[in-house]
Amino acid sequence: MSAESETNGGASSLSADTVEGIHSSAACYRQGSLSSQRDSTVLVIYTGGTIGMVNLNGSYQPLANCMISKLRSLPIFNSAAIQQQGSKEENEDSFLVLQSSAASPRRVAYKIIEFDPLLDSSNMAISDWIKIAECIKENYEEYDGFVVLHGTDTMAYTASALSFMLENLGKPVILTGSQIPIYESRSDGRNNFLDSLIIAGTCAIPEVVMICFFERVYRGNRCIKSDAESFSAFASPNMSPLVQLQVKIKVDYSSIFRQGSEDKFCISTNMCPNVGLLRLFPGITIQTVRAFLHPPVQGVVLQTYGAGNAPNNRPDLLSLFKEAYNWGVIIVNISQCTKGNVGASYATGAEVLKVKDALYPCLMSAAAKANDIPALEKLRVTNFNFLLADLLNQFAPPLNMVHYLLNHGVSVHARDCRRETPLYDAVSRGHLDIIRVLTQTGASLHLSVVDMAVKMC
Repeated sequence: MSAESETNGGASSLSADTVEGIHSSAACYRQGSLSSQRDSTVLVIYTGGTIGMVNLNGSYQPLANCMISKLRSLPIFNSAAIQQQGSKEENEDSFLVLQSSAASPRRVAYKIIEFDPLLDSSNMAISDWIKIAECIKENYEEYDGFVVLHGTDTMAYTASALSFMLENLGKPVILTGSQIPIYESRSDGRNNFLDSLIIAGTCAIPEVVMICFFERVYRGNRCIKSDAESFSAFASPNMSPLVQLQVKIKVDYSSIFRQGSEDKFCISTNMCPNVGLLRLFPGITIQTVRAFLHPPVQGVVLQTYGAGNAPNNRPDLLSLFKEAYNWGVIIVNISQCTKGNVGASYATGAEVLKVKDALYPCLMSAAAKANDIPALEKLRVTNFNFLLADLLNQFAPPLNMVHYLLNHGVSVHARDCRRETPLYDAVSRGHLDIIRVLTQTGASLHLSVVDMAVKMC
């Protein structure tokens, strides 16, 4: 198990002087005082974890203001040749520079800032994720990439959270750490840190946040800590690595997530703490589930068996999940297995999907009525089979909403549970603009002119 020592609680913070120093140093560097414009700059955010611990009295402990001075003394992390070219008055605010290589003549200069206090990753909280996101935002324009040094125990959680907090990300953000402190002879931290600096500084990978560990770079929100004893501590069971660091660096560019908008980078820090993880097990009582779903819970990740199966001889459970939705609880179904996904191959899995079928029409109708296309888009990508007739039977949606649904595969011919078509409902309710759109799309009615006139009166 990675050696991470607990420190005092409380969110870590960065002083105004520290932030100002980062901006001025980066500006100085870009003006050419330390290197050429060909070089790239990386900001390293040291939050804590095993990678920076030192051996004190036989146990690993975090030591403030130690890592920077230690790294300056290691040529592999701070090229002696580069130091001679730089200022003779090197101080704690100056950049450390990696030596260039034949494979990549572009050097990487990096600056380290340190959280105060340093955190054991087991003590990470939402407030700490926000601090990391805000630090990246404050320095986003000044650096080409970012590396977050983090304890391994909750690294996957932080990577997942940041992947949603850092919106429209266009620069690499990489989390890394180690199983043995970087100062030890057998440490895995040196390679992990070097690999992260090189990827962040030389590879244009605008991913959603990555984890670099043991010669692999993974998408952060598809990653888990899978081994407490091995250097290969992380795995991505349902997605292959984005990068493999071998004799050559192999980037799987076809798998890189690319932003689909022209919006600028921003952060979202409005986090909800009232989300829980509910793992089903044989014999779980309805009282246990009911207690779990009650306020203040707002969302539940439901871990079911195999391919998303739940007991189909427990109507009390399915009924309770529907009740929870009516209370406003969001329920997401995932498999307890590390590989595979949720499906409906078995009757028990189909029972869980019945809950989805009961909830989604309400969600789709609410989004359409509010003319909330972004919300509708999120629901649409789940491949739910939405029927336009269901919508028209309730109200007349905005015309742009009708166009949106038709442009995204909703059929004008599909009948609802009443065996009626969208055009029939539009005619019955006299929605002339919608009738025009539907007929232009190919909808037709098998009614006489008289019957149609009666319907519209």
